[in-house]
Amino acid sequence: MDGPQGGVDPTNEAQIRQKCSQAVHQSVMIGLCKDMDALLETTIDECVDDFLVTGDDMIVETSVHTFNMLCQTELEKNPQNYVVGADGIKELNDNVTAKATCTQTCSNHGVCQNGACVCDPGWMGNHCAINMNGTNVNGTTAAPMITTTTALVGINASLTMNATTPPTPKDQMCDVSVKNCSSLDLPAPTGTSPGDAVNCRFDIPQQKRVVTTGVITKSGMCECPVPNLYVGRNIGAAYVEMSVTCESGNGLGPVQQLVLYDSRCVDSNLTQAARVCIIESLCYGDGFMNPINDYEGCSPVQNT
Repeated sequence: MDGPQGGVDPTNEAQIRQKCSQAVHQSVMIGLCKDMDALLETTIDECVDDFLVTGDDMIVETSVHTFNMLCQTELEKNPQNYVVGADGIKELNDNVTAKATCTQTCSNHGVCQNGACVCDPGWMGNHCAINMNGTNVNGTTAAPMITTTTALVGINASLTMNATTPPTPKDQMCDVSVKNCSSLDLPAPTGTSPGDAVNCRFDIPQQKRVVTTGVITKSGMCECPVPNLYVGRNIGAAYVEMSVTCESGNGLGPVQQLVLYDSRCVDSNLTQAARVCIIESLCYGDGFMNPINDYEGCSPVQNT
């Protein structure tokens, strides 16, 4: 992408690394995970790589969100961070949980309530960065191009655990444009206890299985951090289907079939939404101009 992005030359790796490092070191969780050198290094390296590939400085915000999530996951794996509650069940110390803290500042267009941004009228998105009527926080005037998505799943366990009625496809879907879809609750294998570490297996068709480390919550569910899901190469950027399983030393939990989608691109039936173009598996907002060719852009009528 030509031109500076947030004051950074999208081809200058040194500038990008400085921006990524500064953003991560200003995250809400840095005070608790500042000594986790491997996590910091990996997060910043992936931020730089993604920025160089996409040219989109929104990658920096996504990387901060990923760092916060992985930081909390590491804290949850440490038995010393748990206390025994009044009900006799282990639970995280208040000083190491970020569940009541928003990962960002809601872009100054919303307020943080119970860990999620509640956006001002006319603004939307996980961090209230998308202006439905004008210029977005990143300076664009149309829905951003969806080239990569990170930490997308957020399935309500009550929808997937109905014992009498099998879940419908809609019950297993998450709209990433309106929810803070950063983790997934799965039914746990038998024989697990709160605080136990588990493996979360993500199987996406035609892609290699991805495994992340989760934890058993005090409610007995597997809380699974979601890996980076690179969408738009061999899978349409508008939605992705997968199956997820929680695994412990005692065996596997039930398999959950999940669909992640972006309602800016498709509706809940996975039908292409109005005012977007899906070109070569990538989703573009109405009016998005090709940064390489000034004569090409998204016009849903012409679909060019």
